[in-house]
Amino acid sequence: MEGWETETFQANCLIFKILYFSEMKDLKNKTSYQRKKPMFQINYSNYQSFSSYLKEVLKTSLITSIPEIAENKSWVKKIIKIIVFILCLIGFTYQTLDFLWMYLEYPTVLNAFITNPYEIEQPAITICNYNRKRRSFICSLEDNDCVFLNPEKFCELYTQYCPNKDPKRAFTGIPDFTDLVDWVYDWEYMYMESHNETMIDKCKLRLGEKTWDCSKKYMRIPVMDKKGEPNCCFTIESLVGQPDAEQELYPNTFTIELDLNIQPEEYVLSHLPVMIQVTIHDRRALVNPFTDGHSLEGGMQYTAYVSMVC
Repeated sequence: MEGWETETFQANCLIFKILYFSEMKDLKNKTSYQRKKPMFQINYSNYQSFSSYLKEVLKTSLITSIPEIAENKSWVKKIIKIIVFILCLIGFTYQTLDFLWMYLEYPTVLNAFITNPYEIEQPAITICNYNRKRRSFICSLEDNDCVFLNPEKFCELYTQYCPNKDPKRAFTGIPDFTDLVDWVYDWEYMYMESHNETMIDKCKLRLGEKTWDCSKKYMRIPVMDKKGEPNCCFTIESLVGQPDAEQELYPNTFTIELDLNIQPEEYVLSHLPVMIQVTIHDRRALVNPFTDGHSLEGGMQYTAYVSMVC
């Protein structure tokens, strides 16, 4: 009896395992079938082909003219409508891109009225040297080391820094590079090392046959150059700080004659161009020639005409 009961128990376990694995297989097949279901629960059996399904989808489209094209039974009319739709789409795209390009360019319309009155207000002139440091000042400091070259050799190597190619007028001291580095910016020190009012050799005001000297009270102003480094400029005939001073009116034949000495013998770097920055502006304003002026090369003669813009 015990042996028979053991065999019966084993048979029952075998039947249970078969049923268990059968149910697991059915569950696995059901899960696999569900995974293979088409996306969006679309029943493709309702449509004879993919073209009929696509046609039905296009009929419900919210894009203008697409449903009309899909519902039309004539191929000729369909083709005509498709061509018209494509042309409209191309035109819309072109206009959109054209407007986008115009928006990105951000055009600005400026209405300028230039007059040539008989009388003009006397302007002011601000000048700055492109070079920030004078070699003569740097070499005059006790802690700096400068190498003095032979004047003839110096003028041969650095022709642009030799005035009129005259060795006697050239300053031949070459400072060490470390002496040119600004560890800390100091405006007072910058005033001493930069070019001063000796750049202005002559300044005269002319009206017809009458000439007279400019005011020698040149205003020294601190500015930042294009590299963001401090520099020193001088303004001629400025009225800044004189609120009670009256503007002087002159006929439009009024001229200002300037002879400027760029002092190329003082330049510290051989790659710097020998030039100055100049701007003509209102006498009651301070202007930075590096941002609102013009570059003038040395050894040239320039003529500037002043216009009044409203």
